[in-house]
Amino acid sequence: MTGIELRQLGPDDAVAYRELRLRALRDHPEAFVTSYEDELALPAERFVERLSAGPRATFGAFVDGRLVGTAATYQDRARGKVRHKAWLVAVYVAPEARGRGVGRAVCQAAIDAARGWDGVEQIYLGVAVPNEPAVALYRSMGFVEYGREPRAIKLPDRYVDEFLMVLRLA
Repeated sequence: MTGIELRQLGPDDAVAYRELRLRALRDHPEAFVTSYEDELALPAERFVERLSAGPRATFGAFVDGRLVGTAATYQDRARGKVRHKAWLVAVYVAPEARGRGVGRAVCQAAIDAARGWDGVEQIYLGVAVPNEPAVALYRSMGFVEYGREPRAIKLPDRYVDEFLMVLRLA
């Protein structure tokens, strides 16, 4: 990953994060549960909150000072019976940065953060079935499929199934 800076995002990154997130949602609506329109309507402060509040960590990859990839993880600590779970979400790499290890790097950083949280034993994700590069990446990182949710995402012209995957932390 020569020339790529990887770090946890903070409130000062909210503008760049919002811009990349909106690009991801606009260009790849089949890959995310959230819609471009819903996210566009959110006030800028919500993006600052996302990058401030825990138990959540969002990692970004920068090329020449520009955010080109993200991955986030979070844990629901409020409900004790599911405290052993974390979720990997909001994974996206801009097309111009693909093929350089950015996706693996941001995902690994998010996974490593979740490993350090009290009680986390496994990390879950959902990935659109037609997104073969993402499925291959997650499999190569040790995630295994445990199910398939048919019609998980409803788009104006079609439905998209999702593979449900888990990474068990030993």
